[in-house]
Amino acid sequence: MPPFSEAELRDFLADNITRIEPGLTLLDKEKYIPNAIGTRGFIDLLAQDERGHFVLIELKRSDAASREAIHEVHKYVEGVKRHLGARDDEIRVIVASTEWRELLLPFSQFLESTRITAEGIRLIVGESGLPSLTAEKVEPVRVSRGRFLAPWHELNHYTSEDSLAKGILDYEHSCRLKGVDDYVLVVFEASPDWYPLAQEEFRASMIQMQEQFGVHDPAEIDEMVAKLPNFRFALYFASQVLGREYCLEVLRQNSEDMEEHEEIIDGMEEEEALQYLNDAVHNLAPKKHRDGFEIGYPGKFQTRFRVGNLWILKRIQRYGMFQRNTLLSEEEILEELAGSEGVTGQRFKRQITINNKSHIASAKDGLRECLEHNPVWLAHTLKIIDEIEKDYPELEASIDVFNPSTGLMTIYFAATRPEPFAFIPLFTIAVRDGAATIRAYLGCLEGVSSPMSFQSLIDKYYDGQIGVLLLSVTWGGYEQRDTDILEDCGLFYRSFRVDDIGSTNAFSSLRDERWRPVPQFFPPEKFSEHLDHHGEFVMELLREIGSRDKGSYFES
Repeated sequence: MPPFSEAELRDFLADNITRIEPGLTLLDKEKYIPNAIGTRGFIDLLAQDERGHFVLIELKRSDAASREAIHEVHKYVEGVKRHLGARDDEIRVIVASTEWRELLLPFSQFLESTRITAEGIRLIVGESGLPSLTAEKVEPVRVSRGRFLAPWHELNHYTSEDSLAKGILDYEHSCRLKGVDDYVLVVFEASPDWYPLAQEEFRASMIQMQEQFGVHDPAEIDEMVAKLPNFRFALYFASQVLGREYCLEVLRQNSEDMEEHEEIIDGMEEEEALQYLNDAVHNLAPKKHRDGFEIGYPGKFQTRFRVGNLWILKRIQRYGMFQRNTLLSEEEILEELAGSEGVTGQRFKRQITINNKSHIASAKDGLRECLEHNPVWLAHTLKIIDEIEKDYPELEASIDVFNPSTGLMTIYFAATRPEPFAFIPLFTIAVRDGAATIRAYLGCLEGVSSPMSFQSLIDKYYDGQIGVLLLSVTWGGYEQRDTDILEDCGLFYRSFRVDDIGSTNAFSSLRDERWRPVPQFFPPEKFSEHLDHHGEFVMELLREIGSRDKGSYFES
């Protein structure tokens, strides 16, 4: 490729601005920005796009220069805003470079942190030099989010301490061989009540199964119950999420089925592909010793190990970053395993200092992830964060969102399980001045209208097949259409505010973007009252789903 300078590249693109993007019009070359607040400099190319935006184009042609490009971009954006009076939404940034090896990571980090629309362009110069220049869009890399426990877990069971110890050694050996450094192993011990209860539930499910097939053989059931393993320990494994390229490299080195892996992930959504690849890496040989195994996920961790007292926490073994981070408490690890970061779309929990902009931005990102398929609560909680940022900038707040998104199964579990409140959607955002809560926000389901019949709901959402609904329980029951389904059940996601804690006249409800006074209430009562008022619908739902509930699984 014939040599050319950065100045020659700038002059060529000034005369051929549409090589970068069709529809661009050059406004200025080496546009001078005055030194108002230390932002003096020259923008390589200033253009206008077809929609009237200012387009700041920063040009680079070497790795050495690329490392300084993002600093230049930050400086010029601020200069254009002050000197030309442009708003953020009126500015676009294009970083165009012939070399992206050093530039890709800082550019990707810039995209994560800025509100300005920006994109990267790779300039490709052919053998005939600048006249042959073409441009292609650069895809940013996924920037590390710091600690991020993958929501795909492994739950192992052991009958003895020796068996548990062997399982732990196997996990350490397996992770070491694959270069998986950052993970946690959580050890639980079964309470004395666990095994009798497990036997009881297993016996009940076997009796129901025999009755279904017209069989009555108590001796056979007694024999099966006697053979039920008495697991004394549970070992819960979760790792820092493994990146796509890392997983592919590990699989290339260790798997004989690489072509099959690549075929399977071809066409998958990014999240689905990442889950598959993480599972594939963890399933590589050597196999881990275990007496029993289940797939784990945050919802299961919450309901099995955080609710009730059948399993007792013994210890958390930390590795890699989880061991090095001495500020990370055991409670925070347990909360993140239960999905408190919002990545599962079911739980989000966070303490924030309101005047800390990174706290606010991170909280909003977590809410967007947690409530991606709940547009009502997402809009409400983002509005609430803006409101407390304006009203209480010097205070702190706690955010706790439980958004199970299980649609019809929310009603079923709440009506049939020993801990009904563990299944009811709820959020709280409390503003605190020291130890005192001075304002609280509550979210709950409120009964507003009469429900459709159960069969009509199955026809509308599950093609008339209840088995399709029950199949979803095998992966936690998450339902992206949860908001629509519950509205057809007469239940709507609502948000409330309590301004004078302890006062009976302090409650208001968010309606039409305004807080309107309402009588005092206890949030779960809104849900329970609706079920009480529509008993016929609830009984139909319980009859149809309950007849297929076999204790540890649902029969479709």
